[in-house]
Amino acid sequence: MRQGGRMPVLLAPVCAVFGAVVSPCGAQELTAAQVVARCRRAYRALKSYEGTAQVVCRTERNGNVQVWRASAVIAYARPGRIRVEGVNRLGQRYRYVSDGQSVTMDHGPVPGTQPSVRSGRWEHSLSVTAAMARTGGAALNASTTIPSLLLGTSWGNPLVLEHRPEGRVIRERVNGMLAYRVRLTTRSGAVTLWIDARTFLLLQMQETHDLGKMATSGPFHAPRPRGTVEYMHRFRTLHRNGALSPAQFALPERSRTLQTL
Repeated sequence: MRQGGRMPVLLAPVCAVFGAVVSPCGAQELTAAQVVARCRRAYRALKSYEGTAQVVCRTERNGNVQVWRASAVIAYARPGRIRVEGVNRLGQRYRYVSDGQSVTMDHGPVPGTQPSVRSGRWEHSLSVTAAMARTGGAALNASTTIPSLLLGTSWGNPLVLEHRPEGRVIRERVNGMLAYRVRLTTRSGAVTLWIDARTFLLLQMQETHDLGKMATSGPFHAPRPRGTVEYMHRFRTLHRNGALSPAQFALPERSRTLQTL
């Protein structure tokens, strides 16, 4: 109906949502627990995956600050085939591969030895989890986070059940992509996840830990370190559910004669 010669303008009510993202009022929002559950299911549902991980670690201990970097390139195909290659915080190359049955790895030089002692030498591993454990520390977990989500292992998995989602889900953009930001509490600090709102795969992850709370081993009366460690992970998904060559997951011939770890 015209009123005074002007048409009435109907404005749909909107609610301002965090991170400058706007959605209609009354739209059902996902809870933090639901976002985390969908992220977990999204990785387990993938038939194949190719992507990268970049990690920057900043440690402040007793007033001293150190910054480290590491990376990984990940290829995965069902059932249980995975190949991970990267550079650890010492600038040394590492890699492990599983054909779905056997696992072999080259975790780089042993600390305190000459670079040639281990570099380029493939060895059997008892499991992918064992390979993650051998590479994860020096690789700043670049070699563990995405593989653990793909394979559903507990080692290196940021979505384990003891990490409790807290607070509200925040929506914001990461490199132009709409993401859900979720905070998880851990025994030693907190983990913040940025999860792609379309695919429910990880875009970023920030970990902050209290070094004193992480120091659970050692003599009872030993002084605990004072300080924090912060990891900033950035993930890039290159391909999902595409055809991958079985040759990517073939075990090296020379690893067959080496001792199993």
